[in-house]
Amino acid sequence: MNFENDFLVLNSAAFVKNILDEIEEYDSLELYLDNDITGRKLTEELMVSSKKCIDKSKLYEGFKDMNEKLMAEVKNDVAKGRQDVFL
Repeated sequence: MNFENDFLVLNSAAFVKNILDEIEEYDSLELYLDNDITGRKLTEELMVSSKKCIDKSKLYEGFKDMNEKLMAEVKNDVAKGRQDVFL
C-alpha cells in the first residue's frame, strides 16, 4: 500500500489559525468539522479563504460530528448482533 495523504485532527477550532499558512501547500483539503455553529462558521471561513477546501460534513448530516455518527452506527450494529465495524 502506498498512502500519500496527511491527516490533521484539531481538538479545538482555536487551533485552525495555526495551520492557515500550511493549507496552501495542499492540492485539496477535506473538512470534517462539527455540525454545530462554530464548526459551520469555521467551514464557511475556510472555504472562503481557500478554494482548495471541500466540505465533507454532509457525510454525517444529522449528527454533531463524524464520531457521533460512527458511534451510532456501532450501537446499531451491536443491536442487530453484528460485531465487526469497518470504516
